[in-house]
Amino acid sequence: MTLTMDDVAQLNDWRQGDVLTTEGAKTLGLSHPTNADDTAVVIISHDCDIVQHEDIEPTVEAIVGREIAASDGNYQNGKSSRTLHLPFTAGSDPRITIELSAMLKCQIRKIDLFKQHPTLTVKPSAAERRTLQRWLSSRYFRSAFPDEFVARLSKYGIDERLKRIFAGSQGHLFAVYADLDAGADVERNGDADLYTLSIYLIHAAEPDLAASARTAESAKAKIEGLFDERCKKDGKWFGIELEGCYAYSMQEMTLFVAEKLRRWNTDYLSLRQKPHGPMIGESA
Repeated sequence: MTLTMDDVAQLNDWRQGDVLTTEGAKTLGLSHPTNADDTAVVIISHDCDIVQHEDIEPTVEAIVGREIAASDGNYQNGKSSRTLHLPFTAGSDPRITIELSAMLKCQIRKIDLFKQHPTLTVKPSAAERRTLQRWLSSRYFRSAFPDEFVARLSKYGIDERLKRIFAGSQGHLFAVYADLDAGADVERNGDADLYTLSIYLIHAAEPDLAASARTAESAKAKIEGLFDERCKKDGKWFGIELEGCYAYSMQEMTLFVAEKLRRWNTDYLSLRQKPHGPMIGESA
């Protein structure tokens, strides 16, 4: 069946970030693999692609997500490129939060989608839609750190503790950037061969600038304490030297500076996948 111009016009009802009704998801045979009852299918194709004729773009891309009771700070604001916890506050029920996984993308034929309508209960605000777009792009545009640096984060017991600090940001921390060895990709050898690291915590400016600034300053102090505890002995750095940890608001961070830094996702990886050893002082 070929879409008519009237059908294409009807597709204008759909926008990126719109959510299928529960009945619509069932009709299309879409359900979340771990919790079918909480299924929330979110359209992720760009608006312009949604309304393209089926001869050009026959399908629309979506993610089979699920409604969750509470967000995890590690998955807010695109901190992880694999999982996003996104509030949808512009619908008739502004309390809804959806978990999206990059692994659960799917294609919906336009001829099937146009028979459905987006729910009015769950809709993203303009800011939430921008978060969704940034998260989608981060899947293909994000930093990979040197293997040895990632191994040291694990070996010194830093990585999981950092994730807990980021998780405690409760949405106030908008992004984390890193300057590692002034942008050089170096595989260092031995604890005396130091990586030099600066961390930039970028906090939200809205809706409560003061609260976000306090959260970022608290995270800064915890990170400084963590590296002092894990990478210093007798006042001397080993493995990784934290040259500085800085907290700035979104209003203060310029694109010029951000382009020179690496965006630090909580699921950062090196280019090589391999298990690393246990933390110092802990059994395997």
